[in-house]
Amino acid sequence: MIEREVTIESGGVTLAGTLTLPDEGDQFQSVVMVHGSGPLDRDENLKSQRLDVFNTFASAFADEGIASLRYDKRGCGKSGGDYYRAGHVDLVEDAAAAWECLKRFPELDPARRYLLGHSEGTVIVPQVTATRADVPGLVLLCPFIEPMESVLVRQARQIVAEIESDKTFMGRVRNLLARLVGMTVKGQAELIEKVKNAERDVIRIRGRRFAARWLRELIELDLETVYSNCRAPMLSVCGAKDVQCLPGDGERIAAISPAQVENHVVDNLSHVLRYEQGEARFMRTPALLKEPVEPDVVNLVTSWLKEHGGR
Repeated sequence: MIEREVTIESGGVTLAGTLTLPDEGDQFQSVVMVHGSGPLDRDENLKSQRLDVFNTFASAFADEGIASLRYDKRGCGKSGGDYYRAGHVDLVEDAAAAWECLKRFPELDPARRYLLGHSEGTVIVPQVTATRADVPGLVLLCPFIEPMESVLVRQARQIVAEIESDKTFMGRVRNLLARLVGMTVKGQAELIEKVKNAERDVIRIRGRRFAARWLRELIELDLETVYSNCRAPMLSVCGAKDVQCLPGDGERIAAISPAQVENHVVDNLSHVLRYEQGEARFMRTPALLKEPVEPDVVNLVTSWLKEHGGR
């Protein structure tokens, strides 16, 4: 495969990314990959945690004759802008700018430019289609239609339950630390109210900067309207062991969208696109990330793209 450093201009901010091309051919089908939440680089990696999702997909796509573009979020990696001041609306604009950026490259077929989103990215990509009716298809990895406020409270309950069930010494330490930093259901509810009532882009939560505008816009977003207005065909891939997004949300999206939606709930698949053989737990994520992205998921996505992007 061939990789090129590229820049994307979006609302006065320059984003840095990688265009990945197959070794041979031209007029390739192409895909823009859009991140989940957090200060993620173009590979969906954090400074403290490596997911290596989008680079894995880029390599697999190139092997099958599909080009791809992935980019660092605002204020992350080599991209300009301020991560904490960026709103969800800005992230939608960035994804749209990346999709438009593909027009610059003569190697790419202008009629076969797709969008792929993971987690938060799955609610970003259908919003791009609201102003670009010529998007031929979307890939949704771990999608959700549950209101964001409900997602946050449910996740807090899951984390608290995991911590309280661990009766080891380290479990008791984690329980104490969680309470000190406000990781309780009550603490999460208080954070949500503080964000909803804030007028600033950035606030401080227990001494740390927090992207209040981003979360406020996401909480206010009517996801049922987003999906009911999306007419691009979709591939939805949900994880049966996903503790962050409900596995049944793909079916709910398929029921509400006027578009053709091919929905899969993959056994044992976690939110980080690795298989979880035991009980689904947030605390297992570091161990799961020692394994590669599940090839079955990569193959499922690649097959759908080739089927829908065939000339």
